[in-house]
Amino acid sequence: MKREELFEIIGEVDETLLKRSESVKRKNVWVKLGTSAACALLAVAIAVPFFGGKGERISLPNTTDAIKVYEMKKLPSQMTTVACSYAYNYTPEEIFAQKTDIYKGEIIDCDTLRIDFGGVTEYRSVVTIKVERAYRGEISEGETIRLLLPVGFYFSETPVYSSITKVVEKMKVGMKGIFMTVPYDETSYATFNGKTLMLSDIADCGMGDGERWCFLDTGNGIAMGDMWLEEDGPFGALPYEQDAVYENTTLDAVETYVLQMLK
Repeated sequence: MKREELFEIIGEVDETLLKRSESVKRKNVWVKLGTSAACALLAVAIAVPFFGGKGERISLPNTTDAIKVYEMKKLPSQMTTVACSYAYNYTPEEIFAQKTDIYKGEIIDCDTLRIDFGGVTEYRSVVTIKVERAYRGEISEGETIRLLLPVGFYFSETPVYSSITKVVEKMKVGMKGIFMTVPYDETSYATFNGKTLMLSDIADCGMGDGERWCFLDTGNGIAMGDMWLEEDGPFGALPYEQDAVYENTTLDAVETYVLQMLK
């Protein structure tokens, strides 16, 4: 099945900044009201039917529409290819000015959700993070947090490739990182195919995209977005690597930078 989708995660960003596409036929809105820690993603996805079973269904206590969500350990093979673009380019100062929780933690689990919006299926991946240190927000050391990622992808050797998911697509159980996430509440929801899902039913928080809002220790260096590595940026103009992993940076260096920005 071939379809074109527009994913919008809308905060206090002027709608004139949102990139539109004439080819978009259906609108998929993932919304967190009252926060500007968001961007819009333009995504084109190619999907095939799933024949590997539905997975374990999870309850949705705050969602009233007829939506079904199943938790799986992986996506169907050859399910999705995604290409994305930013709606708005933040500076580092603007990134830290957003209403996000900021913390360091370890990824202890990862799953993919199959979301059935009344016959139309979406996939989103979720990681569970054990907090080691909280820098900002109402979170504490030792707490576990379920983070909803911007896309569904393979936690394997074949991830979904995207211009702005190249950091989160490297996530694996056991990896540590620093995360900047938007907590979900009663104003956080996703609407697709005329049906609305309350995001707090499936995760504790989300992030605007898969590149700019986290720093990931891969064991071979730190995966981070290119915006952090400008010539006058916090880590200097490090040599660009194709896989977005920078060997000359450590998570301790990132932590020092985060603490400086939060002063």
